[in-house]
Amino acid sequence: MSHKDMENMRDKRIESDLTKEEDQIVKAISQEWEDAEIPENLKPDRIEAVLSNEKKKTHARYLKYASIAASVVLVFGAILGINRFGGNGKSTESASQESADQAVAKASEDQVAESGLSTAKSYDEVYEAICRMWEQQNSTRDKALEKAMGESVKEDIASEEFSMDSADTGGNMASQATPEMAQVASEAKESGNDYSDTNTREKDVGEADIVKTDGNYLYILNGNRIRIVDIREAKMKESGNISLEPGMQVYELYVKDGRLTVFYSEAEQLETNNDEYGAGYREYTVAQTYDISDPASPKNCGKIRQSGNYDSVRIVDGFMYLFSNYYVGGEIARESTDSYIPCVQGKTLEKDSIYMPKISKGNQFLVVTAFSMEEPDQALDSKAILSAGGACYVSPDNIYIYETVYDDKEAYNQTFIRKIRYEKGTLKGIAQAKIWGYVKDSFCIDEYEGNLRIVTTVEPIANYDDRIVLFDSDSGPDMQTSSNALYVLNDELEVIGKVEELAPEETIYSARFMGDMGYFVTYQQVDPLFSVDLSEPEKPKILGALKIPGFSEYLHPYGDGLLLGIGMDADMAGVTNGVKLSMFDITDPADVREVQKEVLEQIYSTDVAYNYKAVLVDSERNLIGFSAYGEQMHYYLYSYDSEKGFTCLMDKVFGGYVNDLRGLYVGDTLYLAEGNAVESFSLETFEKIDDLVL
Repeated sequence: MSHKDMENMRDKRIESDLTKEEDQIVKAISQEWEDAEIPENLKPDRIEAVLSNEKKKTHARYLKYASIAASVVLVFGAILGINRFGGNGKSTESASQESADQAVAKASEDQVAESGLSTAKSYDEVYEAICRMWEQQNSTRDKALEKAMGESVKEDIASEEFSMDSADTGGNMASQATPEMAQVASEAKESGNDYSDTNTREKDVGEADIVKTDGNYLYILNGNRIRIVDIREAKMKESGNISLEPGMQVYELYVKDGRLTVFYSEAEQLETNNDEYGAGYREYTVAQTYDISDPASPKNCGKIRQSGNYDSVRIVDGFMYLFSNYYVGGEIARESTDSYIPCVQGKTLEKDSIYMPKISKGNQFLVVTAFSMEEPDQALDSKAILSAGGACYVSPDNIYIYETVYDDKEAYNQTFIRKIRYEKGTLKGIAQAKIWGYVKDSFCIDEYEGNLRIVTTVEPIANYDDRIVLFDSDSGPDMQTSSNALYVLNDELEVIGKVEELAPEETIYSARFMGDMGYFVTYQQVDPLFSVDLSEPEKPKILGALKIPGFSEYLHPYGDGLLLGIGMDADMAGVTNGVKLSMFDITDPADVREVQKEVLEQIYSTDVAYNYKAVLVDSERNLIGFSAYGEQMHYYLYSYDSEKGFTCLMDKVFGGYVNDLRGLYVGDTLYLAEGNAVESFSLETFEKIDDLVL
């Protein structure tokens, strides 16, 4: 199986390449839309929003339609440079009247951060920016696209219900515990914590998840209910639950100090004649907090409600920062501010709480509200950031919103970054900047000692006619070739150091920053693991580039001098052989070595590749746990030894595909929990202790 095939077909749950009919659709779109932009409601992120409630259950069928949507984007991307991260594509303009020297000077100026973030001067300014975005998505183009795709496909995407077999809680154990395994677990136990928590992006920044524990109980999200399971004895039992109203889309929960907060979205029906997707209702995100000091009788403590669909939440020093994405539909009225301005706790945000983009248009807001866990019904501060779609990374001190954008006069994709400082429930805009390339995920962006370090993949905008030099090198990159870059920005988001034109024709697959060092993986046929010295922020230096077959999709520190990689094994021709665990010795960053590896043959995907919360990694307990997929679904638990390499402690095989499985430990017990079932296993013998169907 080639790398390209693997991405299109993650095990037998995923259907294969485009059908002949779908290929004809793509060709029809290409011919009819050479000067058009893809409508917002048919971009992959909008289609994903439609299917988000069934993400895991509908994996195979979703990817069939996602592949159609992705093909649509590829067609338009070839013409407009639309990027998969939601940046708004624009037709390029000729720069033939500008000399190459002038272009270089202008490009350098564009990389300098502005002095701060500007807030809206009036609601009219916001209204006009939204209208400019919608002017590009007129009804003529919508009708042409609908004709090309066919109504049956569009309706199928929006309305079809799917189903998948539930987990077989009586599944078998493919591997058996040995005395040697028990010894490994026993040694690990002595230095471990009492219980594990969600694998988070930042060590000191808490995150919500679908399963949590406080050491005495498990809190498991199951549909619109939260099941509370007593695990104080070997025999598990359900001791309480929290039920939300039918129709709520419940996403995650968080537990701390006798409080549980559940995060969900709800819809408010609107009176409208607009048949555009989403026009008939308005979504709100809710953070509902309960007192669970008595798990059998949770008590409502209050809630925060804000415009938009739930995105995520971060928790620092007892304060929660709630994020939602508010997508503004096309049916808005200037005088009716509630049709396009976000609301928090029923109140429209003031204009000076709305940050405007450097570009002159946008139709999405990232809304963030801060509140205290002690007073969970009081919004302390709120901000809304107008954009064309993006994502955020949260450090222990700042929020960074990043989105891919395209400039009419530039030949490469770029990332627009905005920085908001937070402290004890307050939010303040600090700065903004623009750099070359797009950011794959939040592990590619990291704050350390006041500086922001970012690795990006820089791609040329197709059909750009003027071959000008945009980088500071003597010979700019080939307009038809992608490359990668690393940037260091100071507190004001001014670029103070950079390394550009790395690994031509490859893209970034994973990254991890660790203090003064950074590591990132690019891939085409082999896996160069780059190590970069960032001890002098103004002069970042590439120290080494380890090239081995395959690639790592996730990197995680594993004790002193070790870096764990989880990804795919491949031969030198790029044909993948299965999921691979790699342990890298990074004691000498200039000579990084893959000292051990484990290949899971006939296993072609892991949840780790797209959701870092799905992995259990604890170097002190010497545990590496994750779910993976081949002919069947597995949950693997590994340990690592410098001499023996990776040891499979447990291979739990499921009879069907389980949705959003989580592995976590409390004391000497491992729990595998998902939705309506939980199983427990001994971390000494790895034998099953108990199971509970909820």
